[in-house]
Amino acid sequence: MFSARRGRMSKIVSIIIPVYNTPYEYLEACFSSVRAQNYPSIEVVVVDDGSGANTASWLEAESGDDFKLVRKENGGLSDARNFGIARCCGDYIYLLDSDDELAFDGAIAALAEAAESTDADMVVGAYHYEGVSGGPQRVLNGPEWLKECLSSGVSFSAADQLYSRELLLRMGTLFRIGLVHEDEEFTPRALMASRAVVGLPGVKTYARSEREGSITKSVTAKSRFKRCEGKFIVARDTLEDGRYSADPELRRLMDRRALSFANMAFREWAEGLCGSEYEQTLFELAVQIDYSRLRFSLANARALRNWICMRLLRTVGVRRYVNLLNHVCR
Repeated sequence: MFSARRGRMSKIVSIIIPVYNTPYEYLEACFSSVRAQNYPSIEVVVVDDGSGANTASWLEAESGDDFKLVRKENGGLSDARNFGIARCCGDYIYLLDSDDELAFDGAIAALAEAAESTDADMVVGAYHYEGVSGGPQRVLNGPEWLKECLSSGVSFSAADQLYSRELLLRMGTLFRIGLVHEDEEFTPRALMASRAVVGLPGVKTYARSEREGSITKSVTAKSRFKRCEGKFIVARDTLEDGRYSADPELRRLMDRRALSFANMAFREWAEGLCGSEYEQTLFELAVQIDYSRLRFSLANARALRNWICMRLLRTVGVRRYVNLLNHVCR
């Protein structure tokens, strides 16, 4: 059985697990995968994000002496992650969703050893390389790593990554509370603040579940709205962020990514939110975005499609563009 302990030379890795009414079978698998880890210096912080009485009781019984259980009022995933990070003591931090698992018993050791041997602020596992033919495999500074990720399509999920505490302290603002797609907003900022990043394309430390009921799978109007809202906010804030402008290539890639997010938001809006109570809020967000920042590109079919869509949007305006998409989606 896993026990949190300090190895003689090993730096502490804090695993943060936010929980909000997660089904027991997923919690059991998650906790078991953490207890199976063979890295000698692990601290586990379980954040009960205002779960109901049954889940709270289960956590109390199952956390044991080796997991630190902390409780708070419900505030969402970002708030729970920030809460756990503020209450851990690790040199490195790993974020694990409570319905997912660590992929094998040496997962944390692989990340921590890579971090210590390269003095990296971030170590990125193979989950981010799925479906990608290339991608960075060497130590790079954060902005260069970000450019290679944007060019190759590497995922920006916060999962399967190890962060140094020093990096998170330098960032100041961590996960944006209340935002869906918080990883997509957080990860580029983390990379920009990183002095060194290393990728491990051959080491997948994270096993994702595909349970029904998560916000990414839900088709309710509210969940659709939150996804659209998150994409529009990421698009708007990325386009306004001057940190990317020091490097023209990075600026171009980030602009292209941002407007791809906006286009995804428009499609979801057109498919399920036309005429809804959320439409005015989405319109107010959509008009804040600078669509002129997208440049013509033949990099791939998606880039060309997004350029055509943005040109059309600028010609007909937001409301008519959504109506056109709505007719296409019927």
